[in-house]
Amino acid sequence: MRFRSVAFQRPTPATPAPRTHSLERTAEWRAAKGDDVSTLQPRLGSGDKKRIAFIKHELHDDADTVTVYVVFAYGADLAPDEAAKSAIAALDNTQYMGHTLRADAITSGIGDPKRTVFVGSLDFASREEDLRVFFEGVVSAERGPRGVVAGDSDSDDEGDAGDQSASRSKLKTWVTRVRIVRDKDSQLGKGFAYVQFAVRSSSHTPIRHQTDALQSETGS
Repeated sequence: MRFRSVAFQRPTPATPAPRTHSLERTAEWRAAKGDDVSTLQPRLGSGDKKRIAFIKHELHDDADTVTVYVVFAYGADLAPDEAAKSAIAALDNTQYMGHTLRADAITSGIGDPKRTVFVGSLDFASREEDLRVFFEGVVSAERGPRGVVAGDSDSDDEGDAGDQSASRSKLKTWVTRVRIVRDKDSQLGKGFAYVQFAVRSSSHTPIRHQTDALQSETGS
């Protein structure tokens, strides 16, 4: 397991390449004057900064999400790819410690563009769960909760086709995934996100109308 996209109190960008020529000239000039020239210490790189911040628990107060990569090994019962598919089917769109998990295979892409809307003018500190709750309320107000809607066949259950027990244990929602695009150093949002829905519809007018309300709520 590898944890990525951890948000620290201070951004940890990579250190720019040192100007070795200028440093060498300075050292030669100081040595010619008889000064003691200490050995130049290498600067901390991005990885070093992140390790130090993690050890000191210097995490960002406003960012509460993280990305985890899990690689499955060969076992007695399932091949790694089958184990990964089962894990995705069981975990995607489930609740864990107050967050809705988004489980994907690395080769599966980013979802269905025909069921995804772009949301802009967001506050940099916006959270996925807040967007999920907002848009779930918008569609539920128009069509009712998805779990009680009859004839809901155009849904996002492709990943659960081989695992009916996982499908039955999940709460059906209109919003199937939310992705806020974040800055790689600070892990705060860049002001826009993608929201994917369970239905393929090109005329969700209430969603377009309610986006203005969302922007006003976030202070944009």
